[in-house]
Amino acid sequence: MNKKQFPILAFGIIAITFIITHNYSLNTDMLVDESTHAWIISNFYNGKFELLPHLTVLPGYHALCAIFEKFIAFSDTLATKRLFSTIIGFFSILVFYFLHKKIHNDKDTLKSLQLSYLPLLFPFFFLIYTDIPSLFFVLLGLLCFHYKRYSLMGIFALISVLMRQSNIIWVGYLAALTVFENHESIKITLFEPLTFVKIKELIKKNLFTIITVIAFIIFIKINGGIALGDKQQHPSFSFKLGNLYLFISLALLLYLPIFISEAKNVFKKIKPGLSSIKGIIITIPVIIAAYIIYDYTFQITHAYNSLPLYNWVIRNISLHFIANHLWAKILFFIAIFYGSLVLIFAEFKNHKEKILYLSFATLSLIPFWLIEIRYAIIAMVLFTLYRVPKNKYLEITQLIYNILLSGILFYTIINTIYFP
Repeated sequence: MNKKQFPILAFGIIAITFIITHNYSLNTDMLVDESTHAWIISNFYNGKFELLPHLTVLPGYHALCAIFEKFIAFSDTLATKRLFSTIIGFFSILVFYFLHKKIHNDKDTLKSLQLSYLPLLFPFFFLIYTDIPSLFFVLLGLLCFHYKRYSLMGIFALISVLMRQSNIIWVGYLAALTVFENHESIKITLFEPLTFVKIKELIKKNLFTIITVIAFIIFIKINGGIALGDKQQHPSFSFKLGNLYLFISLALLLYLPIFISEAKNVFKKIKPGLSSIKGIIITIPVIIAAYIIYDYTFQITHAYNSLPLYNWVIRNISLHFIANHLWAKILFFIAIFYGSLVLIFAEFKNHKEKILYLSFATLSLIPFWLIEIRYAIIAMVLFTLYRVPKNKYLEITQLIYNILLSGILFYTIINTIYFP
């Protein structure tokens, strides 16, 4: 088979998988938050612009889905609502492919296939949730940045915020990319003299991102917080490390073949520090201090993380099991510690790309009190995008691993056994 035909074959496989899975998902009624989103979409479809008091996000997703139903699907059903997510999910993978091709100068589709079956994403391709559409517009904004279409970048970033306010962090990320795009080193950019011409150029590039930030500030002022509703459970400004811990542990779990293969690289990087008595003397207190911080900050206090009330949610079951068993808590710390080293030492195309990604990924995870796996979606997708591919056998192993995990997880969700 010609190499040019590989992407066609890969996306053909993805399309068939998505169609079959979408149809299979219709055997199950609405799950968890789907009913909230579906009610609002149906209202919009029927010309009633009413929201529910516990809706936390802006209704950009709901409006777009209602437009899809009204002018393309010509019906308002569970099937059409879930189909919208599936279609947007497919195009998200397509945008990811073009991004990967641009960044890595590589037409390989293995990572696009991996993303299609990533367990963190896969179930939400077929559910009425805001996460996949919001991801789509963040990826579109990033693609526009790489093709120097800065106005479109800002417009897509704005749309992503209209779906999930937390995407304002990724608006900042896109703006930061424009600041540092002309240099390989962040340090060079920071110490370069800032002239009027450069400021004018940056404002021109970021006109729509600046408008988005200003509009966001006005919204917070008028609304009295970032969350649209349910403000008591979603305070605007928190500093919690629970989602960061969850993200690192999820990265380790979801990319287990890759993370295991990185053990040699991690050991090589830390070996110089452990090769002397002085290095060991420094390292031991650092690990102890890290555990003390982890032990103090690993807190499960949010009502929606409550186990008795939400004992069918995998994240809650896992978090409470870890918190209630010392051996599990220690193992979780080891996983987080090792996962952090892998992420820090992971091979990216350049150092600047890694610094910006790790900084904004962290910023996107720490403002939340509720510990929720969906908050990690964009950060995980960007890790998938930026990491330099390994050898083909390892990447194929990772793909098979993703398919198996996604299949098991989707089965438990659709059969209402568990929910992520």
